[in-house]
Amino acid sequence: RPLLRSPMTTRASSIGVDESKKLSPVSDSDSRGYHREDPGSTEKFSIAPMMDYTDRHFRYLLRMLTRKSWLYTEMVTSEAIIHGDHDKFLRYNAEVEHPVCLQLGGSSPESLAAAVRIAADYDYDAINLNCGCPSDKVSGKGCFGAALMREPKLTQELCSEMVRAGRSVGYRPDIPITVKCRIGVDDNDTYEELRYFVETLANA
Repeated sequence: RPLLRSPMTTRASSIGVDESKKLSPVSDSDSRGYHREDPGSTEKFSIAPMMDYTDRHFRYLLRMLTRKSWLYTEMVTSEAIIHGDHDKFLRYNAEVEHPVCLQLGGSSPESLAAAVRIAADYDYDAINLNCGCPSDKVSGKGCFGAALMREPKLTQELCSEMVRAGRSVGYRPDIPITVKCRIGVDDNDTYEELRYFVETLANA
C-alpha cells in the first residue's frame, strides 16, 4: 500500500423529507454567495469526496448547513457509469445541491471520456479526476487514484480526453475538469515532482 502524503485539491432526484424542512432552490445567482456563472466564487471551501459518505442524501444534509461550500460526490468509476445504472450513480437534487462536483475514477482515456459524455446530461458544476485515493483496490489492483501521480503523461492524456469529450457533446464551456491529488506518493514526494505533475496536467 502506498505511503501517501497529505491530500490536496488542485437528472435530479427528489429526496423524501418533511416538506416543511425542504430547502429553497438554488438560483443561477444565489444570494448566499454561489454564482453558477462564476463557479470559483465558493471553491475555497469544499466538502471532500468520501466513499460511503458523500452520497446525495448526505449532501442534502450538508446543504442544510451551508450554501457556501462545494459538494463532491463519492468517487464513481468510469466503468460503473458506462456499464451500470448510470442514473443511480449520477442523479442528485439539482434544486438544492449546487455547486456540486462529480468525481470520476479510472485510468482509461476512452472510458473516462465516455463517462463524461454520459454525465453531461446531469449538469454538474465540475468534473474531478481522482488522483488521490490510496486504497489497495484503487491504487493497487485498479491502477488509478493515487497511482496516477506516478504517471503524469497518462494523467495528462486522461484530462485531455475528458475535456475533449465534454466539448464534443456541447457541455457548458465553463465546466472545469479538475484533479484531486496528493503532494506525494511513496518516495515521489519532492517539490520538483509535484510541480512537474501539476504543470504537465495544466497543459492538458
